[in-house]
Amino acid sequence: MKRRNRNGMRLLPIRGLLSLIFAAGQFGMCAQAEAPRVIQAWSFYSTPPFVVDERSNAGLCKDLIDQLNRRLAGEYEIQLNMVPRARVNRLLESGATGVVLFAPSMTFGGISGSSPYSWSIPLMRDRQTVISLKPPQGRQAVFIGDLIDRGPEQIKVIETVRAMIDAGNARAVMGNHEFNAIGYVTPNFDDPHKFLRPHTPSKVAQHREFLDQVGEGSERHRELVTWFRSLPVALDLGSIRVVHAWWHQDYVDEIAGSVGSDGFMSDDFLQRAFCKGTAECKAMEGLTKGLEVKLSDGHSYFDHQGEARRDLRCRWWHESQRTIRDVAIVPRHATASIPASPLPEDYLGSPATGSPIFIGHYWMDGIPAPHLPRVACVDYSAAGSGPLVAYRWTGESTLSRAGFITSTD
Repeated sequence: MKRRNRNGMRLLPIRGLLSLIFAAGQFGMCAQAEAPRVIQAWSFYSTPPFVVDERSNAGLCKDLIDQLNRRLAGEYEIQLNMVPRARVNRLLESGATGVVLFAPSMTFGGISGSSPYSWSIPLMRDRQTVISLKPPQGRQAVFIGDLIDRGPEQIKVIETVRAMIDAGNARAVMGNHEFNAIGYVTPNFDDPHKFLRPHTPSKVAQHREFLDQVGEGSERHRELVTWFRSLPVALDLGSIRVVHAWWHQDYVDEIAGSVGSDGFMSDDFLQRAFCKGTAECKAMEGLTKGLEVKLSDGHSYFDHQGEARRDLRCRWWHESQRTIRDVAIVPRHATASIPASPLPEDYLGSPATGSPIFIGHYWMDGIPAPHLPRVACVDYSAAGSGPLVAYRWTGESTLSRAGFITSTD
């Protein structure tokens, strides 16, 4: 399925081959005299075009199931279940029998003889490729970080962005994934046998897809990390400001004064930036990872991957900041897990003032819209099941829903 924006430009690759996978063996189509056999179908895509109405599940998923049930003419009844991706993984691992809708083959072990699943023929080929690196006259693209760690063609994404920057057609800021990639290969001065970002199993797993695509330890790997170190953490362009996660002016000023006029992150700076408690570390974590608070003992929530977490991302831009639940950024199913306790006394969030701020990082869902008249997030889970989203800014000081464009438009 090829997605185009309103200018007809094809977009960067975010998802591969989409098929149905049949868990625990194929389903025969023999006639039955008894009541229809019930088959469970699961989908973890909750955004358009797969689901366009959350209350009725109307959309591509439901249309497909309705069509299959009509074709099966009462022999089978397929029931649609919208569940998080982590739950699909657990169901498959437990040996549950069912059908996974629109499954990307790459992330389920591929369609091969050794695959534990039975696959349908591909239903759609979801591949987007940039065919023009030149923006409309008078415009410039701004990328808001996290170019790596998800998706099948990360090197091509980087090459495209770099080519646009080199041609003067784009700018980019550093995301937490680029920052982590730098720490992953930078030796720790205090222990040269270790790295600034520890190579723990969870951190290696998070970074594995990029390492495999670039060739861990290769010359290309080293060259790309060097380029990451040249990316600005924040851009103040006068009429707009751009940062990956949180525009906190004190942190912006701290990094501007620590990095130097050339903007390149030196080894000395990185040692401080990855050392907990330093001013540089607080600033880098704030700008690239956002404002977080730790939930009190006994409270946690499950994220999109089904992992239990106590560190809570916050809507630092929220205007009515009274309780932790008010500012919590969690999946909808986890909202009830967040206590309505008062915010910490040292909470730093505050409504945005000044020129508009554009951010990414937060994996929003629903119809893209500004969070405040001066704050807009353009990350709507394109690395997962959501659309690729951008904002076409035309000089306005008050942002609007009309400025958003998506790969499904």
